[in-house]
Amino acid sequence: MYCKTCSKFLPDRFVKGVCPHCGEGARGDQCEACGSVLEPENLPEAKCSLCGEAPEFRPTNHLFLAVTRLKDELDSYLKSHSAWRKNAYELSKRYIKEGLRDRSLTRDLDWGIDVPMDGFDGKKYTSGQKMCLDTFQIAIHYAVNKGLISMSSGTVANNITYTARTTYLSIQLFFHRCF
Repeated sequence: MYCKTCSKFLPDRFVKGVCPHCGEGARGDQCEACGSVLEPENLPEAKCSLCGEAPEFRPTNHLFLAVTRLKDELDSYLKSHSAWRKNAYELSKRYIKEGLRDRSLTRDLDWGIDVPMDGFDGKKYTSGQKMCLDTFQIAIHYAVNKGLISMSSGTVANNITYTARTTYLSIQLFFHRCF
């Protein structure tokens, strides 16, 4: 969502409104009152949390982690880990039952880590998003070093292909599997 008064795209958390599920005040990403995960465009009475004006929709391109394409794998994985702490297991089960949503990896911000891809000038990863991708990359390198997966064959686990061995290996893996 874009705020004309502030002249910028707003992060989801900078949009405030009413939760469509419980009617309490909520931010654009979640409702603290009922725990619902939200989208800012679905908030009634949406306002910019910086200036109080109503934001508008403007087209913009972003990179997404297509979690929805991993539903079956995630559901199977969850079922094989029923010994997790009850709250972690039940919350994960709830997210799958309610319907997974693709997660944006980029933002329209003036701070953050530049996205090193053509067509995404001005787009940024935030430190949290980059940290998640780096953690995935570390896991891949660990698995390679332990011989659990092979990089020399051009495939990584379940025929997930990669195009290059760069610091953005994790992004490429996600794109090939999820996009």
